[in-house]
Amino acid sequence: PFARAYKMAMESPDTMIYSIFKLPNREQLFKWIPVQGFAIEMFLFKPRFRTDIQVLTLDDVKEYVVGVTRDTSTHHHLLSQGFVEHVNLLPLASEEQNILMTRPGVERTDFATGDGLSLARWLGKAGMAPDYLEKVLFLFKEDVYLAFGLETSDRIVERVRKALSEITADGTVQAIIERNYQLQSEPAQ
Repeated sequence: PFARAYKMAMESPDTMIYSIFKLPNREQLFKWIPVQGFAIEMFLFKPRFRTDIQVLTLDDVKEYVVGVTRDTSTHHHLLSQGFVEHVNLLPLASEEQNILMTRPGVERTDFATGDGLSLARWLGKAGMAPDYLEKVLFLFKEDVYLAFGLETSDRIVERVRKALSEITADGTVQAIIERNYQLQSEPAQ
């Protein structure tokens, strides 16, 4: 789960977490390396079969239950927008669980959160149709980073920074992104 990986990266030397957003409350907790040219847009999604859900604004969404991966930037963003845990916000262990809680017959949540590309991967792993989810509202866009806990030596961080720079320059990073994200079919809009 993200919360466990986050804690491990923050507290354990020589441990890195990726991909992660560099938020103001996290800035002093890690040593950061940006992944140049890679940003993620986060959205609210609803199951396509839920034709009863009609919302125009984030305030409208507060009448429903939103599933969110625990301790992620999206979790903290929604809390800052007035969502309340276990009232209209349900923190979950993973994006996969976030999707599964919206299934017919389960319906513990009305919305899932995430970026379309990674949600498409989780839908595939769960054996669900790529168009199961429908984008409803844009939440935010953030650059992607690698992060090391403060106990990690600067030497290791610099080695990784240099290696990332080299594989970015030769096109390897872009190929990885395309292979793992953009070639997956994104949930329909």
